Amino acid sequence: MLLVTIMIPVPNPFTPKTGWEPKIIVGRDSDLEFFSRKLYEARRGRCDHFIVTGGWGMGKTSLLMKYKKIAETHHVFTSFVSINEFSRKNTDLDGVKYLIEQIPRRFPLPLAQLKNFMKEMKALDVEVIGRGLNFSAKVEGIHPQTLLTDVLLALWQDIQEHSEAGVILLDDVQNFQPINSLFTILKNVLTDEQIIKRTKFLFILSSVPAGWEKFLAKHHPIGRYFSPRIQLQKLNKADMKKVILANLEDTGVEFEEEVIKRVIHHSEGNPYQLQQACASLYDKQIGGKVSLIKKNEVEDEIF
Repeated sequence: MLLVTIMIPVPNPFTPKTGWEPKIIVGRDSDLEFFSRKLYEARRGRCDHFIVTGGWGMGKTSLLMKYKKIAETHHVFTSFVSINEFSRKNTDLDGVKYLIEQIPRRFPLPLAQLKNFMKEMKALDVEVIGRGLNFSAKVEGIHPQTLLTDVLLALWQDIQEHSEAGVILLDDVQNFQPINSLFTILKNVLTDEQIIKRTKFLFILSSVPAGWEKFLAKHHPIGRYFSPRIQLQKLNKADMKKVILANLEDTGVEFEEEVIKRVIHHSEGNPYQLQQACASLYDKQIGGKVSLIKKNEVEDEIF
């Protein structure tokens, strides 16, 4: 009997798409230690909300996903919400309704088990459809700040027996920018005496610098409240090489040294550009090796 061995290629280990969790996070040790401290404090009732800022492709989403994983290792409930784009046609209430719909459904409990939250929705004549909400006209008559406060209080009642704290990660909050007062509402809710004394929610935001720039003016109440601010920096050359080699480990694929040098040079410390270039080059391997064929091959993969 003839036995035929079929070589199944190792899937591409690089992660150039938003939401794909990278195999390794480097150059962010201080940012991870910072979160671990804030999580420890939140579990003991001191919730010090903060924001992560960084340019396009600098790893904001990946860092928040890592925060989520760290919290979950401590059996802390998390809710990771990617903020959709809003326009000037949207109101503060639209933003708050979005948060009310998204935050509960990201917790690791079915909506049916969030009994106090469901009771709050029923009182507002909000219809639950699957894991979504159909808001009634009754909601329109309630101030968004009051609405969000009451919902967070109800949610905490639901999860407090299961979790020492609740970590809520709001990714890409610059998409809320057209809604002028939403950040003020969020700050006011989080500084409400009932929220401070009766809940243990830790909010972590992320934004591109331009989306947070107006809050960085001296003594601006929003910028001052969500501080200290973590500002993501470019990766250094050693960390970039570490990322490449860690992803290639156990794949049987090798990048020649000149390929690695060029990827590092042309990625300019940007984690996304590094992943993008390496993912494309990985797919061009020949016999488990990636070598340069064209002069501008690496540049073409990035740009």
